[in-house]
Formats: sequence, C-alpha cells, structure tokens
Amino acid sequence: MVSLSLNTNLSSLSNQNRISRNQAKLEQAIEQASSGLRINSAKDDAAGMEVSNGMSSTLAVSNALARNINDGISLTQVADSALKGIDGILQRARELAVQSNTGTLSANDRRILNYEFLHLASEVDSLAENTEIFGIYPLKGRVQPEPVETEPVKPPPAPEPDAGETPHISDQLANNGPWKNFSSGIVPIAYIPAGAVNVTIDIDDNGADDDIQIFTKDGKHLAGTPIATDSVWASHASTTPTDIESNVFLESHGFDTGATYDDTQLLDGTASFALTDPLPLQSTYNGMSIGYSGDGHSGGSLNERISIDQTTEPLLIMVVGTGAFDAKASWDAMPAPGTAPPTIPVTPEPTEPPPAAVDDEALKIVVEAHYGGTPTTIEVEKTPATTKDLELEDIEIDPFEKARKALEALNSAIDRIAEYRSQYGAIQERLDSALNSLYDTHEKLSTATSRIMDADYAQVTAELSRSNILMNANLAMQAQANKSPQLILELVQQLKP
Repeated sequence: MVSLSLNTNLSSLSNQNRISRNQAKLEQAIEQASSGLRINSAKDDAAGMEVSNGMSSTLAVSNALARNINDGISLTQVADSALKGIDGILQRARELAVQSNTGTLSANDRRILNYEFLHLASEVDSLAENTEIFGIYPLKGRVQPEPVETEPVKPPPAPEPDAGETPHISDQLANNGPWKNFSSGIVPIAYIPAGAVNVTIDIDDNGADDDIQIFTKDGKHLAGTPIATDSVWASHASTTPTDIESNVFLESHGFDTGATYDDTQLLDGTASFALTDPLPLQSTYNGMSIGYSGDGHSGGSLNERISIDQTTEPLLIMVVGTGAFDAKASWDAMPAPGTAPPTIPVTPEPTEPPPAAVDDEALKIVVEAHYGGTPTTIEVEKTPATTKDLELEDIEIDPFEKARKALEALNSAIDRIAEYRSQYGAIQERLDSALNSLYDTHEKLSTATSRIMDADYAQVTAELSRSNILMNANLAMQAQANKSPQLILELVQQLKP
C-alpha cells in the first residue's frame, strides 16, 4: 500500500539521490575525457596512484641517466683514443730502444736515437696531462695539492767526524787567502765538515793534468772525472771500483770502513768549457748544490773551480794527477776543527706530495636509479699514464747499458697501457649494455604507467553517454515526483461540503 505524505516527498528524495550519484559519474567521465587520464586525484584510485607515482619517478630520471651513461661513454672513448696515441709513441720508443741495443751503432748514432727517444717521452707526458673531458683528466698523474709553507728542516748537530789523517780545510788553506802549492796524487788534501756555507775551491794545475775530485765518506763520487776513462786515474792504476776501494778508500784518508765506490751522482767534468763560463756544471745531492767548472784538459795553465752552497755531510777533497798545483779557498761559514757543526736550514729533498683525497677515488657513473632503491654505479678506475706513472721517468737509451734497462721499462709500460685500454673497452661495453637496458626499462615502465594512469576513451565515452541518458531520465522523473503533493490537494478538495 502506497502512502502519501505532505511533509515528506519520498519519491522526490529518492530521485534526488540518484541524480546526485549520476552527476558525480558524469563529472568524472567529463574530467577523464578532458584530461586523458583515468586517475586525476587519489579518490579515483588510491592504490593505482601510489604504484604509478613510483613508476613516474623512475621514468622522470631516465633522461638524466641516459645523459650520464652517454657522458661516461664519451669519457672512455676520449681516454682510449689518447691511450692509443701513447701506445703508438711507446711502440716507436721501443723500436728505438731495440735499435740502440745493438753493438753496431756508433756513439753518435746512439746519441741521435736518444735525442728522439727523449722527445717521445715528452710527448707521452703532454698527451697524458692534456687529455681532458668535462674538466676531468683521466690520464693525468696525481693531483698536486696547493703548496704548503713549511719551516726549513734543521738537522740535529752531529759530532765532528773522524777524518783520519786528512787535515781540516782551514788547516790547509786560509779563508780568502793566497795561492798555496800542493803535490797531486790520490790522497785527500783536506776535508770539509758538515755545516760549511758557500765554500769555493780554486786550483791552477800549472800546465799538468791535475783534476779536482769530491767524495763523501761512504764513497760517493760527487764531482770530478770518471775513473774508467780519465788518464789521471790511470796514472795511479786506479781505474775500477775495486782499485779505488783498495788504494783510495782508506780509514787513514778519512773514509768510512767498508766504503764502496758509487759514481751515480758524479758531476762529470771531462768535457771542455770556456773560462768565461766558470761553473757550467751543476748538480744537487742531499740538500747540497754543487757547481763545477769541468776539467777540460786543454793544456797550459788551467783553473778549475768547485763551489758548494752548504755541506750537509762531511766531504773529502782530492786533486788527482802526477804533478803539482796551486790552490786557494773561500767560505762564509766553516765549523772549526773538533767542534760540532752549527744547525743550518736545509731544504728538504723534493718528495712526492700526497694526492688529494678525491684523486684516489674511482670515477662513479650512475646508470640506474629505481624509486626507493640505491643508485647503481659503474666505476672507472684511474689510469695515470705520465712517464712517472709508467716508470719511464729519466729513462734513456744512451749508453748501451741504459738502452737495455729502457727496453725492459718500455715492455712493462706497453703492457700497462694495454691493460688500461682493455679496462676502458670493458667499461664502454658495460655502459652500452646499461644504456640499452635503460631504454628497454623506460619502454616497459611507460607501458605499465599508461595502463594505470591513462583513460580508455572507449570506456569513457560509453560512461559519458550512459550518464547523460540517466541524467535526462532522472530530471524527467524528478518533475513527476514533484507532482505528488498535488494528489493530496485533490483529496482535500473532495472533502468540501
């Protein structure tokens, strides 16, 4: 039984509810049709939006990852190209070393080969230090830190060394004094203690072939003429290290017990030099700067000069020959015999500075960065390729003995360059694979995101049509429902008398 109520139109209320629901569906269909998206807000599909947000975040960095990978590929290509050039240079250097190893070359031929060899070494450093991409120097050696001001190193005072029977230089020569005559031989004429400053010794051989020599107490030959080739040593039957150790390196001469001959630091003065250039030869040893005029053996009276800026250890002075010579000396400071040398500033020997922290780390290229995960990287290890890093520094192919050592060093360097190139080749393959994988992942994620987020227009248009029809029907029925109170009015009118 249907009831009629004047205060509450139940039919109208029910229809209004349907109109409200149909209106919401119609608005949603219009929003989807106009935006092209199935999910426009969290209320449309909360779970789907959460999933799609993660995918969208991963997709958003795909272009950045592609740039990272392509930059990494470019870096490996540039480095490999430079290494290829260095390899070619080393191959040519090895060819020269092999050629210099033969005994049929003259000294002049070997010197010419060595000239080209040294230029090739310079070109290796130029390539390694100037190969740059993105501000990165993949082949450069260690990063040099900013220079740090340090206090001069001051050695502790040492006791006066045992100089045997060799007299102190001040007992032999007066400071800035006159010439004094000596007989040459193979016995040291004087020793210079540690702590002396700006020492200069001049000799005049008076037409004889007498050569000044400097030794350390442990047998290092720092300046003078080589024992194997110079006639002054032959005149005393001392042309081999064994001869020197037996005839010269005696405790009574001031040398250490067991001193061994070492000429690796020899400032060789056998060449001829003009008297207008009195100190053309320069070297450093243990913080001492040594200047030498050279021997020259040009005949006639010839002055020779030795200068030492400061002595950091005792030195023994000898004039080798068979005649007589005149000598004089000068100095700014000289420890007295029997006293400890004063503490003087000593410039420390150059040392390899510690590399910057970042220089020890491999270059990391981010190739994958999934939402919520840890980025995946490919590391590019350092490939320093300077002559120092390849252990080719100070390598020469003249004379013959050095050529053999150079050949061994070059073989090792070529192997290392091959390892470097293999490393870059493997990294480039990994980066290519990572790039292809990135493109595949981008395609799959785009497809998955589209399925979740994008609107299906067939479904949207069907829903839009359905909602429009229902809305029209609801509005028509609402008009009918609003007429229900009229029925009550008609019933009331029938109650009139």
